[in-house]
Amino acid sequence: LYFIEKNIMSLSEYEKPLEGIFRDGIPAPVLRALAPLYQALPNLQKQVENARDCYYWRANPNKCLEQDVAVVTGFMQASEASFRLCPQQSSTLLKCHMTEPVRALYFCRDEEWEWRSCLMDKTGVRFWPYANAPVGASWSNGGQTEDFHLEDRFFYENFSWWRRKAAMLAIRSRELEVQAQRKHWLESKDDATLAFPKPTLAPAGINMMKN
Repeated sequence: LYFIEKNIMSLSEYEKPLEGIFRDGIPAPVLRALAPLYQALPNLQKQVENARDCYYWRANPNKCLEQDVAVVTGFMQASEASFRLCPQQSSTLLKCHMTEPVRALYFCRDEEWEWRSCLMDKTGVRFWPYANAPVGASWSNGGQTEDFHLEDRFFYENFSWWRRKAAMLAIRSRELEVQAQRKHWLESKDDATLAFPKPTLAPAGINMMKN
C-alpha cells in the first residue's frame, strides 16, 4: 500500500504547472530521448488516446483543439518534470542522444538506465523493461484494438469488388489498345509511322453484362 500511495502521489510530479522551458515546442532530440517516460505515464497516454478518439469520431481536426492542447501540455509537463527531478541524468541522456542520433537506442543504454533509475527512485514510475512499449499494450482484447472490428468483412459494404473490376477493365482496355497498335503497324508497313492509329467509328468495347 505504501508503494501504491507513493506511486499515485508522485505521478502528480509529472503534472505540475508549466514553467515555460519548452514553451516554443519540444525539440526532436528531447522527444526521442524521453520517449520511454512518455510511454510510462498512464495519464499522458490517456490524453493521447482521447485525442486519437476525437480525431476518429469527430473526423475534423479543428474540433479537437482542446485534446491537442492537453496532449502537448502533458508532453511539456513530463519533459519539464524529467529535467526538474533528474537534471543531471536527463542532460546526459539528451547529450548522448544528440551526439549519437543514429544508434542512440544502442549506444545510450547506460545513460538511459541511469535516467530511468533516477526517475524510479524519485517518483516510483514504472518503465517498460525494453526500449519501447509494445504496440497495443494498453488493451487486452485478444489482440484486437476495438470492441467490434470496423475492419469486419461483412459489417459494412466496402466496394472492394469495384476496385478489382476497375483493375481488370484497365488491363483489358490496355490489351485492346496494344492490339490496335499492332494492327495499325501491320497495315501501315512503315517503320517511320509511330503515330497513334485513328479511332474507329465503333470501337470494340467491353460488354459489361458478361463475366
